Amino acid sequence: MTRGTAVLLLAGLCLISWPAAATSPCRELATDLGSVYDGTWTDGGDVLILAEDSRQRLARFDLRATDITLEAIVPVPDLDRLIAIEPFENGYWLNAGVYHWIELDKTFTPRSSLDLLFSVSLFGPQSDLVQLVPREVVPFGDRLVGLGHVRRRGEEHAALALFGFQARPPIEDVRVFELIPSLGQENEYVSFTYPLVARTGDEVFALRLGEPPRIDRLVPRHEALTAFPPGFERLTDVPQTTGDAEGWTVKERWLETTVSPSGLYARGEHLYVLTRRPSESSADPGSRWHVHAIDPERDRLGHAVILPTRAAKIALVPGPKHWALLELGPLEPPTLHRDTRVVLIPAAWIEDPASTALATDVHCAR
Repeated sequence: MTRGTAVLLLAGLCLISWPAAATSPCRELATDLGSVYDGTWTDGGDVLILAEDSRQRLARFDLRATDITLEAIVPVPDLDRLIAIEPFENGYWLNAGVYHWIELDKTFTPRSSLDLLFSVSLFGPQSDLVQLVPREVVPFGDRLVGLGHVRRRGEEHAALALFGFQARPPIEDVRVFELIPSLGQENEYVSFTYPLVARTGDEVFALRLGEPPRIDRLVPRHEALTAFPPGFERLTDVPQTTGDAEGWTVKERWLETTVSPSGLYARGEHLYVLTRRPSESSADPGSRWHVHAIDPERDRLGHAVILPTRAAKIALVPGPKHWALLELGPLEPPTLHRDTRVVLIPAAWIEDPASTALATDVHCAR
């Protein structure tokens, strides 16, 4: 990839609406966003950067501004996808597709790119591994550590694998640290659960979606934690559908009826498990979303909060001052586009076990 200057496109004015009531959980970024599944905070938690997949751009919001506007950044033109953004050294890594990662400096100028479709040639002549398909990757020191699917010679089904490699090309040494047998329908659940991998300090963890679900410490050693939110011991069987837009829409509707873990996040030294339960009230339909704190060093389950949303699908961007709650609208076949609403929640309301701000089941009306 040639080094180029990031293209800055200023979009229309997008004001943030702060409610008058100090106890309201709703602080909304009133803006027009497409599909967003991931983001990050910079500048000490004052700047939010979202990876807008459906428009292949970064949406930047500076909360220090009097009028908070959306600054649209297109670091690389003509990307097929823009799934995730991860801080790395003095810049970022962009996930621009299942296999494609792009390194940016702090001005969003491309530095290098990686294509992470690993074939048998990278594992050595004695290896029985045929192919490794990355599922998620997180920066760890000067390397990238990830969880993916690996296929071995003579085996029909892929297994999960923990792997690592140097973060900058050329990639000449891919280390598969451990093969992890899939648990029940885990391979099915990981295809629509994100994120599965989270890092706290010098440790990396993964959400395992077997029966029962659990959290594994992956680095510096592989071991299972015992702490996990109760009530998720049995996961619903995944319906068999086609892989097209109609099939994904069927799975989306099915997910709205399930009781299941939906993502693993980290802030500071704690892990946070996002879980979903369908509403039990026909008068107030929608999903009930909880965030459960876990202390991985003590292997202890902590407090839980109820998120102020009834959205059918959400994602989170934890930060030092706020957590961004991303409410994703329904899929729109055939493009699978969806709209995203962004609500800011003070970090202390989620992270402080003494906070009662989210103790009741409320939601943010549009």
